[in-house]
Amino acid sequence: MIARLLRILAATMPAGVRERYREEWAADAAGAAELGRRPAEVLLGALATAVSIDRADPRASGLDVRSLALRRGRWGAALVGSGLLVAMLCFLAAGRSEGMPWLAAAEGAATALALAAGIAGLGFLASAIVLVLPGSGRSAMLAVALCLVLGAVGLLVIGPVLLVAMLVLGSAVGVPLAVVLALRPRAAAEAERPIATALVALGGALAVLGTTALGLLHVFVWNPLAKVPGLPLEAIYARLEAAGELGAPLAPGLWAAGAVLSVLAILATSTLPLRRLRASRSPRRAAIAGLGALSATAFGVWMAGFTMGMGLADTFMTDGGDAAPTGLVLALLGAATGIPALWLALTPGPVMPRPAPTSA
Repeated sequence: MIARLLRILAATMPAGVRERYREEWAADAAGAAELGRRPAEVLLGALATAVSIDRADPRASGLDVRSLALRRGRWGAALVGSGLLVAMLCFLAAGRSEGMPWLAAAEGAATALALAAGIAGLGFLASAIVLVLPGSGRSAMLAVALCLVLGAVGLLVIGPVLLVAMLVLGSAVGVPLAVVLALRPRAAAEAERPIATALVALGGALAVLGTTALGLLHVFVWNPLAKVPGLPLEAIYARLEAAGELGAPLAPGLWAAGAVLSVLAILATSTLPLRRLRASRSPRRAAIAGLGALSATAFGVWMAGFTMGMGLADTFMTDGGDAAPTGLVLALLGAATGIPALWLALTPGPVMPRPAPTSA
């Protein structure tokens, strides 16, 4: 048991010294009895070392300060983005837990998870900023604390504004995402694998188109029927038109157009035989673009159906939220695909320990 805990502690150490401490602690635990020490003392000493080690020291991290700050910034962005996506899910699922205690408990857990991810991400971002700014240790700690406080306030106050902005602009996220990925040089470790890339892109495109069709059915068929049970769809639309609440389908049209443009951009950047594109494409990048577009399309259904929902609420004296279960399914799909897209795109790979110098 002690040996296993020591291996776990060693895995949390910076990459530059991880293997050294793993070997040292294993040897200390194995020889503790001969030295008259208990293995638990070795474990406590290892825990103290893991807590107190300077993880920003290049000799420990195996990275220069700038590279380490960049890694922490990428982890912070991935965590904050994931927290925002879970917060969007909670926002869209609000009000559905009446009479379902399990759903209310799941919503509370998701809210706590979103807040924890946001705060942890802000901590990573603050530590990345501190690494590249001059100053004493005390000023660095004050900077981290200030960033955490301002970030927590920002999540509570500015979060709804960011949510609306992301939903409005999100339907076309696949276009800039695919273009950015297409223009960035591919990492040396990533192979092009044209057939696999094309298949991944095709799967993502079909998923986005299927989600678009599902969203249109939700907005124009299933949700109106669920909001006004007992009336056929023709009668619902007749009442909406008589009340002047039908309106032009501008928002759904823009949302659907954004989804189609995302599909075209993903397919083009993943399959066109252009030299610049071939130098940057890979199955991983096609997956990031497809997942990102799918998440934005699924979350964007809420904005696409906003006018229709308000028209139903004003005409039939109901609330403006979704009633059909497909709304919650689409929100879950948005979070379930957006978070992997963020982590694939942002989180850095493992740090490879530097080889030990060889003696001449």
